Amino acid sequence: MVAAVPSLETAIDAVHGVVSAIGSIGTVLKRDHTLEDDVEWLKVNNYLAASMDLWVIFNVPTAPFEGKGVGEGYDVYQIAIRYWSIRTNNADWQKEARIKARAVVDALADNPAVFGVSLFTPTSVSMEGPYPRQIRDRARTAGQMVYEAVLGLSIEARRYA
Repeated sequence: MVAAVPSLETAIDAVHGVVSAIGSIGTVLKRDHTLEDDVEWLKVNNYLAASMDLWVIFNVPTAPFEGKGVGEGYDVYQIAIRYWSIRTNNADWQKEARIKARAVVDALADNPAVFGVSLFTPTSVSMEGPYPRQIRDRARTAGQMVYEAVLGLSIEARRYA
């Protein structure tokens, strides 16, 4: 089978490049963690601070589909971006998180560097949140509160045999 163009890694790199280029956006990662404890992961990697903006780009598995032409196939990469924000002693915490999340949505939506040519998928970006959320912290039963937003987009990749 012919490899899809762009590859999944190329698509994730494109999203990472656009998000990272936004001024004062925070830390942008192209991978999620594998630990049971979110807070432990934040501490071990020195991400946890009184003010934190952390963006994690990952893919959600999807199935390929066939086009109408002979040998025409497509993959659709469902890319998710999880944003965690922490602001200690800041009454505008949610507002600041919302502004940053919206800036990422605006930078990605309809961006040809990310979407290329899309025949079947939209070039829009969805956003849920930011909402308050307790992340896993095994050392403290109360957990750590963050504001979390989850952004989603679909990037189309083509295969021609």
